[in-house]
Amino acid sequence: MAGKLRFWLSDAPADAEVLERAIACARLSGNHRAQMRASHWLAVTFISLTIPADAATIRAEQLLQEVGKDLWAEADLLKPLSILYAYTGRFADARAALARTRSVFTTFGATLALAESAIPAGVVELAIGDPAAAEQCLRQGYDALRAMGEQRFVANIANLLAEALYAQGRFEEAQQMTEVVLAASVEPDARAQCQAMQAMLLAPRSQFAAARRLLDQAQALLEPISCRSDDAWMLIARAEVSRLAGTPAVAAADLGEALRIWPPACFSTAPSRPTSVRCWRWPTPGSTRSGVRSLRRCALAAPRTRPSPARTSSPPCTRTRNASASSCTP
Repeated sequence: MAGKLRFWLSDAPADAEVLERAIACARLSGNHRAQMRASHWLAVTFISLTIPADAATIRAEQLLQEVGKDLWAEADLLKPLSILYAYTGRFADARAALARTRSVFTTFGATLALAESAIPAGVVELAIGDPAAAEQCLRQGYDALRAMGEQRFVANIANLLAEALYAQGRFEEAQQMTEVVLAASVEPDARAQCQAMQAMLLAPRSQFAAARRLLDQAQALLEPISCRSDDAWMLIARAEVSRLAGTPAVAAADLGEALRIWPPACFSTAPSRPTSVRCWRWPTPGSTRSGVRSLRRCALAAPRTRPSPARTSSPPCTRTRNASASSCTP
């Protein structure tokens, strides 16, 4: 619990240090359940990239090796690991990990966990650069959660759906998703992310002053709880508004600040391996902007809302190694 609280308070690297101690204590005492819960949350902290993604992936894979025959723990740990795979350019492994997760949850009849797995699936597809596939995954989870009356994850999925729709140029639908988020009782970081998206939706209509006011309001929401991912998200949103306002130098400066928060080395320590810092191409005509897609992914990938009582996961990527369909393929 202490590690999770530190994570929710954006207290890094203390959150990971506490969770590492919890894993060691649980292992010594033979408490497998506690070890798996701490392992899952340690892997979740990694997607904020407080350590380089390559190193985080290696550690998460080590955690995966310790799940034994605990299939639920395996599926749960594969969710954050899939995002780390996407960050380091291991897209087939990312999709294979999620396919395994979905298979396990389906076998257990765990409809809530299956629906919630749409969040990492959407994150992975957006990191890969396939917003249509991300939308498909997220829609499945969104519809399933709403049908259950579940509220905790709907706002997070709606935020991601807004981004997937924005990336496809479907601005009106993206706006509708932001309204879903704001109508829900969400925490400040989710609301701020939503307002940043609304600002980006105002910019194509040349409402630049209103867009900047929204960004200022969103930043004010984050002041008491600001973390690296939130700061990067706001900088990228500001850069997009500035680019559309015809001030590329300001946009470049904001992206430069975002890269100082998450330099490319955060995503891959191996120069020969492709990183997930790539050119993000927005759907407006004639655009030549350079964004940082993975920074956006980090900002949304680790929501501070209290997740459902899940468990943890293991390395069956080897069993489904060649999976290449989208992350939400059953």
